[in-house]
Amino acid sequence: MKPIFSFFTILLCLSFLNLPPLYAQTEYSRTAQFLYEIAKEYYNFGDYDQALHEFKKLLLLEPSHEGARKFIELIEEERREKARTLRDKAMAEAIERLEGGKEERLKAISAALEKEQKELGEILVEEKIAEEEVEGEEELTPELVKKRTEPAKIKEIKAEEIKSLLLNEELWQTQPKTILEIELGKGLVMEAKTIARYLVEKPQKIELERVDSDNVIITAKEIGSSFLHLWEDKGRWTFNVKVVSPYIPPSREEILVLEEEPFKISYAADHQSYYRKDEGEEFARRTLSFNQWAQIAGPTPYGEFDASLSAKRYGKEQEITNYTVGLTDGKIGNFKDFSIRGFDFYESFSELSYPGELLKGVLLEGDAFNENIHYSLLRGKERQGYGYLPPGVVEEREAYVEGLSLSLFPYENKTFSFNYARGTGADREDYLRDRIYSFDGKCEFENNDFRWEVAYDEYSIAALLGSSFRFTNFDVNVDFRNIAKDFTTISGRPSNRGEVGSTVRTNWQAGENLDIYSSLDVYRARYNYNEGKPDKLNFDWDSDISLRLGETSHLLSSISYVNEPGLSFPRRYLNLGSTYSTSFEIFDRRISPFVGVGFARSRNPLSASSDYDTARLLGGFRFLLTESLFYRLNYEYNWLEEKSSAERGHPSLLETGVDFRKDIFPSLNVEMRALYRNEENTGLTHAFLSGEDSAEGSLRLNYTPFEDIEFFAEGRVRKVWGDPASNENYLEADFLLGSRCSWDTFFRWNPKGRVSGVVFKDLNSNGKREKDEPFLEGVKVNVGEKVLTTSANGYFSTVVRGKKAMVRIQEQTLPEGHILTTPSFSEVEISATGTFLNFGASSFSAIYGTVFYDVNSNGKLDTQDEPLPNIRLYLEEKPTITNLEGSYYFRHLEAGTYMLKLDLNSVPAEFIPSVPIRKEIDLSEGVNYNYSFPLRKE
Repeated sequence: MKPIFSFFTILLCLSFLNLPPLYAQTEYSRTAQFLYEIAKEYYNFGDYDQALHEFKKLLLLEPSHEGARKFIELIEEERREKARTLRDKAMAEAIERLEGGKEERLKAISAALEKEQKELGEILVEEKIAEEEVEGEEELTPELVKKRTEPAKIKEIKAEEIKSLLLNEELWQTQPKTILEIELGKGLVMEAKTIARYLVEKPQKIELERVDSDNVIITAKEIGSSFLHLWEDKGRWTFNVKVVSPYIPPSREEILVLEEEPFKISYAADHQSYYRKDEGEEFARRTLSFNQWAQIAGPTPYGEFDASLSAKRYGKEQEITNYTVGLTDGKIGNFKDFSIRGFDFYESFSELSYPGELLKGVLLEGDAFNENIHYSLLRGKERQGYGYLPPGVVEEREAYVEGLSLSLFPYENKTFSFNYARGTGADREDYLRDRIYSFDGKCEFENNDFRWEVAYDEYSIAALLGSSFRFTNFDVNVDFRNIAKDFTTISGRPSNRGEVGSTVRTNWQAGENLDIYSSLDVYRARYNYNEGKPDKLNFDWDSDISLRLGETSHLLSSISYVNEPGLSFPRRYLNLGSTYSTSFEIFDRRISPFVGVGFARSRNPLSASSDYDTARLLGGFRFLLTESLFYRLNYEYNWLEEKSSAERGHPSLLETGVDFRKDIFPSLNVEMRALYRNEENTGLTHAFLSGEDSAEGSLRLNYTPFEDIEFFAEGRVRKVWGDPASNENYLEADFLLGSRCSWDTFFRWNPKGRVSGVVFKDLNSNGKREKDEPFLEGVKVNVGEKVLTTSANGYFSTVVRGKKAMVRIQEQTLPEGHILTTPSFSEVEISATGTFLNFGASSFSAIYGTVFYDVNSNGKLDTQDEPLPNIRLYLEEKPTITNLEGSYYFRHLEAGTYMLKLDLNSVPAEFIPSVPIRKEIDLSEGVNYNYSFPLRKE
């Protein structure tokens, strides 16, 4: 007794460190698979906190479980991405609130930066400026940039792909909403006066390298966007840098009609058989099943159509177990944004009204009033099994459900819903109510949200209230419940029947390598309660601590405590555990060992035979024998004492085996496993081991000749030796053959609709068609492959069959002196209701041109010439600067005489204009006057 008591005392002290539990299990593999499926369900429903909790439980059982580790990495990455999103949102909100001049903008940006640094713990690293001064005033040319940055990571960028941007007064006026677009793989030099430091929000998108004290160069590394903050003499600059795909000139295919995708047929089948041999019997097949599923799906002019059915054969029984037909994203006339499904379907409203079940009937749902209302209507017959049970097992029941759910502002931060459901039929359970009403809602406020639901079943009331609070490294979820003991949903009892209580879940990222999770449930029972102590509170507490000790080492600990004095079968249960796992190489082979300890105590005041204490020691390793072959060994030893009989025992488990996985060919994969399991001293009631020894072998082949076609075969053989008391020895085997296939058909259901529009003279150049603006006749318009000419009233029209069509105006056919004020092309969706477009053109004049280094001194802009950005020009007193391509524009000019002037102060010192820097221009109506400034070097 003393060793056990001492061990318990040590572990109880460790409980104050939040050590997590080692859960009792019957078989490692089966329990692990069960926990894995539960954790995946939480993950699929978006409950990442609970999913992470369950995956960490699983690692206590199987420290080398690859699936659990992969999901934990996914959840942690999603949390990091969520934190980055919160930071982006904070910055965007600060920018949107900006009013006034530069001083207010700088203060708002500073506040946003402080907030993002506080949330993410980012450290702003200042770069030291080189003490040596830059010699001379040498102009920063692409050749010089290449020379200066040769040692940097961006040296692979070609000189002609580097452009420069001057941080001048004109650009400062666009702060803090300045947007920069850089093509992937290209660079941009930012020129300022004494750049002190800079901060990149997403270094995986863009990279900065210092050229000298006045210049930095941005390299576009990955498509996406990132904020860039840069400090220089003028102050702090903030840029939204967008990395875009390289420009590709439009091809002729763009003006063609895009057809709908063809309908696709999918098929899946699996054939499974089970064989068994008991003592004195022959090895024979016990069960046989054959499951098939087929679907046809594709786009139609009325929405996305799909129809499928499943058929199951079990022994000699065979039947179609379920079938369904549906239309998603429907559009019929003015009735749009709806989905309808018939026959078999699954639907749910809310937790307290209609939590969901399988029905055979009809379901209609969709959005209305500009997505301010979402509705769901259903009527169906209750089903069981949905094809997962053998044919003939489930009898038809006369039980029906009909319901309505209306949600206001379903896509906003504040959502409110009304749910109603009604049940009818002779076969409904007697305890169920005929009607249920509920109201529920959700409100989101930045990092917090609140959820609630109140339901009434015509006799009793149930209520739920929840809230979430998210801080930088700490999340809190609080849920309250008050459910009457006789309350029912439309389909059954709620999970927390008769309880009044609250659950608090916290997740604390205490450090870069430390995560602490805790869950506490406190409640009072009004159903199945302890009559001697009806008002006693019940407690259920779980806490986990996950500590990463390095890149490959991990400590996972937990504590669970349950005390339920208020239940009709009261109990107290304590479970402590800790597992350490690591991974390292030995003789060029990877080995992943683990070791763990645990303790569990159970006390049941009304059943002394259920009382026990158990301490546990476990360990094992996984060893890479070859590139594809793993060996693993797990061992567990228990010290068990059953309190009522004072019996003691030492249940133990040894499990060892090899796993083999290899891609024989790119399309052929093989998996093999051999496993031996030995259980000893399992006679005590609370040994939690079956007492069976077994040897098992399995083989699986996957063949994927094409992307949408897969064939697989799997076999498993298991020999079991029972303990002497049961004397149950048997041999079992199961075999599975199956396929998954899908392929396109030759059938396409293209919509048919009219595309029409007008070309008009845009008198005020605002791009909009207004009442008194005249039409333009004789302009040619491409609609798909058709070429149309506008009539006297500027109208064009044709019928098109297809999914989309490119509509493009031929600019050369516009009247002389006219330029477009609207985009020259548009990609339109084809629909039965038709599509109407407006193309506007203005006769206002323009003056434009290019400032460039005339390499060959021919006075013309050639491919070898170098455009010069950030050069200032004046038209009369109106200034502008050349863009990155060296071009300038003065648009929407009235007819008249103008003086164009090149500002020599903005021209680099080594360049001299080859033409006069002043030009008087007589501009006629509708004329686009081109005047360029070629420059030469001294």
